[in-house]
Amino acid sequence: MSSRDHLLDLLRELVEIESPTYSSGVRRVAEVCSRELEALGAQARFLEGDHLVAELAGDGPPLLLVGHTDTVWPEGTLAAMPFRTSDGRAYGPGTYDMKGGLVLLVEAIRLAVGRTRTLRVFLTADEESGSRTARPHLERVAGGCAAAFVVEPPGPSGSLKIARKGLGRFRLTISGRSAHAGTHREEGTSAIEELAHQVLALHALNDDDRGVSVNVGVVRGGRVRTSSPAKPRPTSTSASHAMRTENGSRRRSRR
Repeated sequence: MSSRDHLLDLLRELVEIESPTYSSGVRRVAEVCSRELEALGAQARFLEGDHLVAELAGDGPPLLLVGHTDTVWPEGTLAAMPFRTSDGRAYGPGTYDMKGGLVLLVEAIRLAVGRTRTLRVFLTADEESGSRTARPHLERVAGGCAAAFVVEPPGPSGSLKIARKGLGRFRLTISGRSAHAGTHREEGTSAIEELAHQVLALHALNDDDRGVSVNVGVVRGGRVRTSSPAKPRPTSTSASHAMRTENGSRRRSRR
């Protein structure tokens, strides 16, 4: 089997394991990566939360290679969007972000024949939710490393990412006054109507030139269709109301 065929088979295997954050598939993806890394001589172990650490012995302070095993795609997506290849491209949930990156991580290590540098690999299980459980582990495994390389996919231009945005999450709760929408509409104050205005105001904060992105991701509210709702509530998931900002006024990238 050629190296290209092996890479495609590995990518297919990873993509066909659906792995939304906090699902059982995340562990299965990590187990496949562990298998591949151990075949290259790594000592791999799982941390609490299904995060994977692998060590490859060598000289000097280790280089840290970082990736993630979860995706944003919900279970069931594969049925409508199966893995396929066409015109030199691979398609399927998580192919781009970032199971293709995991394949490249493994292949880069394999191609580093005769390397002498110590390598450490850390694969987080909940990056798509902001690495809530991974962060303390990552901080520990990064200790003493000479440099870190994150195998996230590039942007549309193919530029190498050399910086990441900071992330903040917020929950906005709006209270109104319930009333029958048909007979006593004037007595009610719709919290959903107000929330709609707030969503537009929040999205107006997006500023590509300054590297600011804001997204309202999940909204809940109301009880029945015939009453003005008193309290809709966006609930916090990966981006119930998330704001990302970059350090500096210009986005940074290198080819």
